[in-house]
Amino acid sequence: MKKKNLRLLAIIVFAILFAACNRGASSSDTPATATPTQGTVDTGSATETPAATETPAATETPSTEDSGGTETPAAGAKIEIDPASLGDVEISVWYYDWGAVYNNSWSAPAEGFMELYPNITVNMMPMGFTGGATPFHETLLTAITAGTGPDICINVLDWAYQEDLLIDLLPYMSDEDLAIYYPVASQHQMREGKLYGLPFDLSAVGILMYNRSMFAEAGLDPDRPPRTLDELSTFADAMFQKDANGDYTKVGFYPYDEIFMQGGLHYLGTVFGTTQWTEDGELNILSDEMIKASEWYQGWGTRYGYEDLLTWCNAQPQPNQAFLGGAVGMIWNYSGFVNSVSMMNLPFEWGIAPFPSDKPGWSAVFAGASPFSVFNYSKNPEAAIAFLKYHCGVGGQMISLQNLPTGGSFWVSAVPEVNEFYGPQLHPAVEAMFLDIYSVFNSYIPGPAKYRDINDDLGNAYRLIMSGEGEVRQTLQDAFNAVTANPVN
Repeated sequence: MKKKNLRLLAIIVFAILFAACNRGASSSDTPATATPTQGTVDTGSATETPAATETPAATETPSTEDSGGTETPAAGAKIEIDPASLGDVEISVWYYDWGAVYNNSWSAPAEGFMELYPNITVNMMPMGFTGGATPFHETLLTAITAGTGPDICINVLDWAYQEDLLIDLLPYMSDEDLAIYYPVASQHQMREGKLYGLPFDLSAVGILMYNRSMFAEAGLDPDRPPRTLDELSTFADAMFQKDANGDYTKVGFYPYDEIFMQGGLHYLGTVFGTTQWTEDGELNILSDEMIKASEWYQGWGTRYGYEDLLTWCNAQPQPNQAFLGGAVGMIWNYSGFVNSVSMMNLPFEWGIAPFPSDKPGWSAVFAGASPFSVFNYSKNPEAAIAFLKYHCGVGGQMISLQNLPTGGSFWVSAVPEVNEFYGPQLHPAVEAMFLDIYSVFNSYIPGPAKYRDINDDLGNAYRLIMSGEGEVRQTLQDAFNAVTANPVN
């Protein structure tokens, strides 16, 4: 394997980290089936349905680059792997440690695979995930540098693709292999005509989650959530409340929710019909839409007090998920959080809808998927690829869901067949979300990487905008200059 530049640039860029990376809400609540009145869904703000994303063609020309020992096929040919013929081999898989419930779900498919192919030992290794991506990926980069990295890992596609560390899986995927996935999920793993990961789950990112009880108390119609950004502001104004000391007791819209902040400028841009990157990998933060989005976001802190909102949030029982306390009217979130909340017995009624967008004909809801990828330094790449196809396929995902409580009702597979099998067990509001909202979501697929060391520059710009410390245009210009001064080549 050629020498890789493994600088800490690789630690997940805000724009690339999808909320799908976070499976659900951390809560001390005992999971319980929510009543049907909790978790209603409104799709009135859904805009025209975007054109369907095509499934990657299995006949695309496969890579001819070295991939850690895998054979190089002729153009258009497909490589078939017989796991039983590989001899006694061992592979390792890294994934986020989200606790015993999820760990059992992740590891169960490995047991099924090893029963079929006892010659292949699969070591499933949950690695620390402490509320952010940095600890996990720092550990991963250290291991790769030391030559002890895993064969397979979750959610490394974008930075590992930039560093040329991944195997193109397309030569090993037949039309039938690809056809099992939602097209948006498989397409999400494509970069420049090559397939660098297989999706495991699927998320809708950009969900407006709202407190129906607070709506009713403020004289708002709980069945009619905001459908424009102007309505979002008006509805929020009606729900903000302060006590005699001037401290917030209720917050109409909390713009600093942890999930929204993880997406940084990219998530912010989607609300205004744009993305942080163009399809060809150029930085897009100086566009009129991104400037307008940043000014809109900064305006919340200006109007309601950035520090005052943070002080209020930090005083909540669960600061990272203040919505669960019942004193937040609306938040921006994603389907994984909604699924988890649907399992909780919260003391208030809630609902979901697509987050409003400033751009006519545009849905602010977009797709996210958690992929697993195979590193090209793997000593047993064929075994790793064979396991990955099983793990992310129908068989593996069925086993995974069987090892989740209630049959996986807070998790959505990237494989329609799996969801169809478990669908009747979904909470009604969650089921409605996937039937209705999923019909309008977009897919954000970043273009080829052109710049390095972008995390600090873009993240700092986002923080300056959010806090009001930076004038929007100058802050974005400074970030643009810093990022584009450090191209890949």
